[in-house]
Amino acid sequence: MGCCGPRGGGWSTAHEGRPCPGRLLAQLNETEAAFDEFWAKHQQKLEQCLQLRHFEQGFREVKAILDTVCQKVATFTDIGNSLAHVEHLLRDLASFEEKSGVAVERARALSLDGEQLIENKHYAVDSIRPKCQELRHLCNQFSAEIVRRRGLLSKSLELHRRLETSLKWCDEGIYLLASQPVDKCQSQDGAEAALQEIEKFLETSAENKIQELNTIYKEYESILNQDLMEHVRKVFQKQASMEEVFHRRQASLKKLAARQTRPVQPVAPRPEALAKSPCPSPGIRRGSENSSSEGGALRRGPYRRAKSEMSESRQGRSSCRGGGGEPGQSCAEGLPWLEHVSWSPTT
Repeated sequence: MGCCGPRGGGWSTAHEGRPCPGRLLAQLNETEAAFDEFWAKHQQKLEQCLQLRHFEQGFREVKAILDTVCQKVATFTDIGNSLAHVEHLLRDLASFEEKSGVAVERARALSLDGEQLIENKHYAVDSIRPKCQELRHLCNQFSAEIVRRRGLLSKSLELHRRLETSLKWCDEGIYLLASQPVDKCQSQDGAEAALQEIEKFLETSAENKIQELNTIYKEYESILNQDLMEHVRKVFQKQASMEEVFHRRQASLKKLAARQTRPVQPVAPRPEALAKSPCPSPGIRRGSENSSSEGGALRRGPYRRAKSEMSESRQGRSSCRGGGGEPGQSCAEGLPWLEHVSWSPTT
């Protein structure tokens, strides 16, 4: 019994100093769980680091492209000098927007990826958030500049269309004036027809011509440069000159259309004239006509001789005045028959 006691007590003490298998398993499980947690955190950090690396690389590439397209769109300052030129500029702007849209969409997608990283509690939130804001700002700036440029070009297109419409209206008016024949306008009917054409053409002025020059300057102030202002002024002057010609032609045609020709009215003979000159018989009328013709011939004969003699007497008078005749003697002497010539005018 005595020997068993010490041996039994020694075995118990040695047995108690050894680790328990259950405890070892528990410690092993705890170590494994701690390692798994550490590895998960380390793996998450490595993944976030890789995500950040990809995000920053994409940010640098997209930002370089956006800077380039923003600088490019800033060079679109031309507003066009004609209708065809403005339409060409609008097509170029649309093509540029389409090509740049790939970079803009990539930047927006990258910004959404950054927002997603922020929502997932990325460790580099303070680095990701400013980059997302910058990407959104660049995209909005590019879109706003495209919209602004398109608005200016659309306004320029509208102005050039109005100028083209006014010029076309002026050309049609000039052609109308040139196509009206002058000989037909001299008659009353022709003048009225030409006047109706002019009045009908002037009725279309409200929808075709430029109404107020100051209104145009105020309405299109954002796009008016020196060259475009000069073009607008020339179109307005051409329009005013054409309208002035139209108004002058209109006034002339109104006068021609209002001029009435006085009709020839037959006048009846007076009764007392019929009483004083009774109608003779045909035989007497023929005799009187013969006698009147013979009398006229007789009267015209001395009248012609008198004219020739008068010319001779003028020559003689001039010679008398030159000293050829005696004082007190008339140069008409020697032509006594002049006193008996009848000077009644011939009919």
